[in-house]
Amino acid sequence: IEECYQVTGKGPLGLKWIDINKGDDEFEQYKSRLVAKEIKFDKREDLFAPTPPLESIKILLSLAVTEGVGYFKNQKLSGMKLDFIDVKNAYLHARARRDVYVKLPEEAGRYAGKIVRCVKALYGLITSSRDFVHSLSERILSFEYNGAKFRKLDTDHCIYVFQDGSGNEVILSHYV
Repeated sequence: IEECYQVTGKGPLGLKWIDINKGDDEFEQYKSRLVAKEIKFDKREDLFAPTPPLESIKILLSLAVTEGVGYFKNQKLSGMKLDFIDVKNAYLHARARRDVYVKLPEEAGRYAGKIVRCVKALYGLITSSRDFVHSLSERILSFEYNGAKFRKLDTDHCIYVFQDGSGNEVILSHYV
């Protein structure tokens, strides 16, 4: 606990399990999530993850419609293919970029009550979305194929463009 106070100047954060029924009345399907109990009163700019403006999304959708969108009734359309991906447990794929100490909940068994440093971003932490976007951005920008790489647009930090020498082009946008 002394290390926690020395590094952060605060005590450890609490954790709790949240159980949500994702099913219906007939078939219950619970999803459990470990959530940090960090109070979110801070309005600092560096805490928020960038999201694309609505205009950028409209332009991408307009491009997809005018260029042709992927597959329709098993027939390949020429032009652009539009696809959506949902990253499951997104925050857990990102490393925590600041020192956060938490006190493990009662459900942790023999480790209950122990204070540990978070290595991964957790739901409930103020900076989790920004940590995930930073991690995602690093991975996108490091992707290389035939000597070509993604580049981030100067005008919109949520949109990446990939172009290789053979005419292949990928436009990727993320929304957290």
